[in-house]
Amino acid sequence: MTIQKKTKPSDSNTAFAKKQPIELIGSFDEVFKTYVRSLPTGILPIVLMGRTTKAPAEKYNLQRDGISQSMLHEYMECPYAFMFNAQRWHRSCEKQTTYFGSLFHEVLAHFIEFPASVLRIDRDALSLKIIDDYLLKSPMSLPSDELETRKGLTIALISAYLDHYAEDFKKWKPVEVEQTFDVMYKGRFRLRGKIDAIIEKPDGSIWKEEHKTSSRINEDVKCTTLSMDLQNQFYTFVKKRLLGLPVVGTIYNVNRVPQLRKGKTESVSEFVTRVREDIAKRPEWYFYRFEVIYTDRDLDRFEIELTSWLEEIEQTVEGFRIPIRRNICSCDNKMYPCEYIAMCASGQTNGYKQVPSLFTEL
Repeated sequence: MTIQKKTKPSDSNTAFAKKQPIELIGSFDEVFKTYVRSLPTGILPIVLMGRTTKAPAEKYNLQRDGISQSMLHEYMECPYAFMFNAQRWHRSCEKQTTYFGSLFHEVLAHFIEFPASVLRIDRDALSLKIIDDYLLKSPMSLPSDELETRKGLTIALISAYLDHYAEDFKKWKPVEVEQTFDVMYKGRFRLRGKIDAIIEKPDGSIWKEEHKTSSRINEDVKCTTLSMDLQNQFYTFVKKRLLGLPVVGTIYNVNRVPQLRKGKTESVSEFVTRVREDIAKRPEWYFYRFEVIYTDRDLDRFEIELTSWLEEIEQTVEGFRIPIRRNICSCDNKMYPCEYIAMCASGQTNGYKQVPSLFTEL
C-alpha cells in the first residue's frame, strides 16, 4: 500500500442490575458453563465479576444484529466494553466531545452531495440552516451561549474548508454521501456501517473519503498508522470485495478543531471572527490530507484478520470463550476515559440507560 500526504489543495488530485453474587463451586470455567447453559432466552450469557446482566430483549446475535467497525474496534480494546455496548448500555447524556464533529459532518455532507452550493454567496446562512435543522432532530444539552459558539465555530471551519479545497469541489463527483451499508459476510456475519462519502476523480478512479475532527493530532503517528487503520480497511473491504465498487483507497481528511478560547468580555460574533482570522493565517495547520491506497494483497490479509475477529466475537457472545477478558490498560489510555469505566468498576447502572437501538447512527 502507499500513503501520500497532501499538503496543498492542488496535490489532492493524485446491567448491570444490582449486584447478584454467584456461589462458585468448582472452577470458574465450570460454574460459568453451567450458568450459561441454564440461561433462558433473553438473557445475554455473560458473568462479570460475579454479577449478572440482562439484555434489553434477546441476546445479541452477530447474524441478526450485525457489527460495525466501531464495535469491532471496541472489542479489540476491551471485550467487557463491547459486551456492555452489545447490551445497549450508554451514558444518560451525550458526550459533549462529539458535538462539534456531529455538526461539522452534517454540514459538510450537504456540500459534498451538492458541490454547486459551495459557490453560493449565502453559504454561511445555508450552513446555519443545516445546523438548526439538525438540532431540531438531535437537540444538544448545552447552555445557549455555548451552543451558539459551537455553531459559529462549525460554520467558520466549514467555510475555510470549502475555500481550501475549492478546486476539488469543482472536479470531484459525488458517488455516495453518508450512505449506509448492510451486508452479510460468509453467510453468518452481518456487517454494517456508514461512510462519509465516495467520490470519483477526473481520471475515473473511485475513492472513499473520510473526515476527522480533532483538537490533538500527532501527524507522524497518523501517517504511519493509516495503512493499518481498521475503519479504512473495513470500509474498503466491504465496498470493494462484498459490494463490487472498485474503491482504490481512502482520502483521509484531518480537520483540526480551533483551540482558541472565547474571552470573558468577548461576544460570540467577535470570537468567531477571531477564529476565522486565525484559520486564514495558517490553513495548513487546520487542514491536511492523506491518500491511502489498499492493494488486493492488503485486503487479502485484512480478510483473514477480520474472519478471525468475527469468529472470536461469535464465540464470546455465545458463551464459549471463558472467561471474558477485561483490558484494564484501555480504561484511560486515550484523550477520554472509557464510557463504561464507572459501570465496570462498580457494577451499578447509575448514570446509564439502555437505548432501544444498537446502531443509533445507522
